[in-house]
Amino acid sequence: MYVSIINSDIYVDLKESALAEPDSIKVFLHKEHEEMYINLISCEKDLPSPLKISFDIGTKILWDNYIWTLINIGDNNVSLSSDDKYNEVSRELFDKLVREGKIIGQGKEELHDPLIDLITEASEEDYKKANYRLKHVKKYIKFGSKEFTTKDEPNLRKVRDWVGKYRKAENLFGNGYVGLLPKDKDKGNKQDRFSSEVMKLMNEHIQNEYESIVQKNVAQVYGAFKNKCEEKGYIAPS
Repeated sequence: MYVSIINSDIYVDLKESALAEPDSIKVFLHKEHEEMYINLISCEKDLPSPLKISFDIGTKILWDNYIWTLINIGDNNVSLSSDDKYNEVSRELFDKLVREGKIIGQGKEELHDPLIDLITEASEEDYKKANYRLKHVKKYIKFGSKEFTTKDEPNLRKVRDWVGKYRKAENLFGNGYVGLLPKDKDKGNKQDRFSSEVMKLMNEHIQNEYESIVQKNVAQVYGAFKNKCEEKGYIAPS
């Protein structure tokens, strides 16, 4: 551990931490990680209803008196099925419905907080930007626009945009800090959401059934694919 600290493989604030008391030491990936942690705690806001819900493919939820199953979880949208019904909602709307108690989890799945995904998917550079933005957001909230009347960066328009994102995340997640994390297009969960067996089955149906000389329509091919998935015990993509 000492060698890792010296080599900067991990970060410990030696001004605040006594190495002789290891049980009390907080260890971080880097300086920005520590600042993110401090800022995240300072931005916590108590909300009236729980946000946590199991967020895995196959999880069952109760929404509008129907039992729905999560069949696909994308970076931007969530797909659900209920008997012969299909629905797709944005991740933002899904979390809002959970927050309002209109979607509740079913069964005893392990609870998961989407706030964790937003934090763990972020990079050191993302933390650095969010930490920088938060300083100006707090200044704006405390003193108003009069602190941003000069030509110095950041300008007032930019800060107001950050404040809006902060407030939105505060209402949605109970923590405004995550709203200040950059949302780059190439970010997000890069892991495959379906097994290699499902992907192989999908490609076989596309190549052999849909892209064949006697081309069947999409609904027919998807229906056959879905039935084959259910036969093998797989969850079919939407």
